[in-house]
Amino acid sequence: PQTVRPALRGDRCTVADNANNPTNASSTGQPARGAGLRILVVEDNDVNYELVLHLLQQLGHTLEWACDGRAALARLRQGNFDLVLMDVQMPGMDGLTATRCIRAEEQGTGRHQRIIAITAHAIGGDRQACLSAGTDGYVSKPITRAALQDAIQRLFPALGAGAAPSSSAESAGVDPWKDLDRQIL
Repeated sequence: PQTVRPALRGDRCTVADNANNPTNASSTGQPARGAGLRILVVEDNDVNYELVLHLLQQLGHTLEWACDGRAALARLRQGNFDLVLMDVQMPGMDGLTATRCIRAEEQGTGRHQRIIAITAHAIGGDRQACLSAGTDGYVSKPITRAALQDAIQRLFPALGAGAAPSSSAESAGVDPWKDLDRQIL
């Protein structure tokens, strides 16, 4: 899987493209058979981004990054994505405002960008606020591989058979994030 990597602190909204950035979407807007998804990860926190990056790459997806809602809108206007993972709380334009903008731009086009909200808030009202803003799903932090994979498979059931299985460590109750920060940083 390819990744368009974010520039590190200081120039956070600049995106450095990899030499080869394949698009895994077919002309139907569905992922090509056997391929992962092309996902836009909208996250303002470098550590959270690296954690999500690690999980999604394990699942075989191609990733691009945006640091806030405004940058996400710009990225979506430049290319097609199968899925957007949208952090809810970000400086500048937050994830719910960005989602509302995406839905407004879709009006009358017949398009529907799939969006999963990611938030640190796990109370019932927050889930409803995300869905009311137009997200298609919701995952609360701390994100587990199983929760993220389940949310993606609800939107893309055809990936279910070919998706990577949950890690044996996670299914055994072992924290898959333990020491990950040392591996990444």
